Amino acid sequence: GNRVHRDRRRQLLMKPVVIVGNGPSALVLSLVLSGWWPFYNPPSSVTNWPADYQQLHAHLLKCLGNDLSRSFIDMDDLPGCLKPVTSIAEGARSVYGIAVLIDFLLHPLADRHTQLPRDSWLKWAHFPDKAIPHVFVGKGDIGGSWNSMQGNMDCLSPAYWMELPVFTLAEWAAQKGYEVDLDGRPKRAVIAEYYRDYATHMGIAANFKKGTVEKIQRNTDGAEPTCTADGTTVDQPANWKVTLMTDGGTEETLVTDQVVLAIGMYDTAKKLGIPGEQHAFHRATACPTGKGPVLVIGAGLSAADLILDALKNKRTVYHIWRGSVEQTKIAKMFGDPSYMYADYYRLTEYMRRSSPTNVVAGSVQYVPMPSWKLNEIVQDTDGKLTCKFANGQTLPVSGVGIFIGSDPDISILESEVAAKLLHSEESRKKLKTASKVNPTAPSYILKIDPETTQATDVPHLFGVGPLRGDNFVRFIVGDAVAFCNHLNKTSVTSCPVRQ
Repeated sequence: GNRVHRDRRRQLLMKPVVIVGNGPSALVLSLVLSGWWPFYNPPSSVTNWPADYQQLHAHLLKCLGNDLSRSFIDMDDLPGCLKPVTSIAEGARSVYGIAVLIDFLLHPLADRHTQLPRDSWLKWAHFPDKAIPHVFVGKGDIGGSWNSMQGNMDCLSPAYWMELPVFTLAEWAAQKGYEVDLDGRPKRAVIAEYYRDYATHMGIAANFKKGTVEKIQRNTDGAEPTCTADGTTVDQPANWKVTLMTDGGTEETLVTDQVVLAIGMYDTAKKLGIPGEQHAFHRATACPTGKGPVLVIGAGLSAADLILDALKNKRTVYHIWRGSVEQTKIAKMFGDPSYMYADYYRLTEYMRRSSPTNVVAGSVQYVPMPSWKLNEIVQDTDGKLTCKFANGQTLPVSGVGIFIGSDPDISILESEVAAKLLHSEESRKKLKTASKVNPTAPSYILKIDPETTQATDVPHLFGVGPLRGDNFVRFIVGDAVAFCNHLNKTSVTSCPVRQ
């Protein structure tokens, strides 16, 4: 028989959900909302596992009342099950309880060198009757920003960290006839293709709407029904109206109760605000091809990727960043010799070379220019670029890449809602200081409760993945679990789920 713990409120009614975004965060949300639920599935014996796993195992059994047929989505007190995770999370790459818990079970021992089996401690089962009607909306193909990355660059993480639940990378690679080393760093194009195929294979591509969300407003129409139940129209107003422009150029409005922002961090590139900046590019894929020299400003991952790619293509790179090498994101992440990141480590070595006071064009392939200041980019009538610096020097280049960070585009929200989402300038400074002292301190991007993913000051608005402060794909599954667990407990709705 069906061992799944049935919700005591059989007649629990659900309202639809709109997810803004079409990357991996949106895919996992769509999967769980489609009725794919995770269950605790430990190995038959944990005696030879590390002590923290044994402790977690005992604690989870207690939380579940020894009932392994009860899903994490159905748990009454999921946050309460996180008590031991705080000690476990030391050394983990995330500080968010549910994200760490689910990652711990999905990728056992991911950050440790061990011979123990890596099989997941979760199993997934599909209950179509638990599905909640929803849609995810995004520009371009499924996969989100993965489709606009440089496909020939290696991913930062090992392949298996990037896989999504149920349909594994290994199964997908076998179907495609590809060879993917799960412990190695795959090409980004491979992962982008996996995400597109994943949506089709898992049947969630049907929930995708291609289009650009233009605005999200509180729904004040009052009488606008959310949907019909048993042929009768329900008058209860929905919370939000989402306006989007479809690919065909028609405007559509979706009325919904819950909006989940799964938009990632790459919408709006930060600018220097200098004359001629329109001639620069802020996406690695927009780098002009050819062999000419490039000037790169910034020392984060996007800058590093562009520099490594340019050096591989035998181009000269002029590299500007602020502060000491050790303070840069590249050095913090890759400043120690490591087999897996030899390329990034080599770049930190280049950055530590002494900076020339006078740069001679074409003399060496990589020129570190820390603390140089670009004043202007001038384009002549032939389209050739010249960079003018504060110290009076000029350099001819074929492209200027400015990678000084990017922000999520929350301009689609009404300004009062957006204001409630953002940290005050004061608390942002505090968070920044905390993250400098402790690299794993939460750098919450928006004010979001990590236990439910709901915005702390805006009910029925949620933010997942990078918006909550986690950039690694491996931690987004916990967000989907936290969101659906919260929805499962709180939905008192206007549309019955079709049984």
